[in-house]
Amino acid sequence: LQAFLPLIREAHGRILWIATPSLIPIPYVSSIHACDFAQNCLARTLQIELGPWKIPNILIRCGGMDTPSPAKNALELENSMKEWPKERLNLYKEALIKNQESLSKFDKKRTDPKKAAETVFKALCAKNPKSRYQVGHLSKSAAFFECLPQALVDHIMSGR
Repeated sequence: LQAFLPLIREAHGRILWIATPSLIPIPYVSSIHACDFAQNCLARTLQIELGPWKIPNILIRCGGMDTPSPAKNALELENSMKEWPKERLNLYKEALIKNQESLSKFDKKRTDPKKAAETVFKALCAKNPKSRYQVGHLSKSAAFFECLPQALVDHIMSGR
């Protein structure tokens, strides 16, 4: 990243990130959200670092996009659970079933990825782009949750 910053500065370019708004802890998808959390952190840190040079650093937070990934993840979990020892299955089964039901409802409201593409185009063409764009089902809600105290968010998410 440091290697190409001089080129971006010289060309009056911009940096654009695409990530989920994964700053909210959602049980059983931590491996996905850990990567996106890191990306969100990097984008926000660069926003501060690059401020003196006025290099636009744009983060597009895509929530609930309609992709093949959710169905694939559900199938992988289902297949994985068949291999689990009974003791582990007994510990997690009820919570995972509840989580899967919640995700099934969420999946019906997912956003067409074309909306994300339109947002990317808008951000790249804007004379003065915003530092954050929200697109997709519940992405604005996730941004709101980010403003709440961590303990409150954790309490809300544990009751899902």
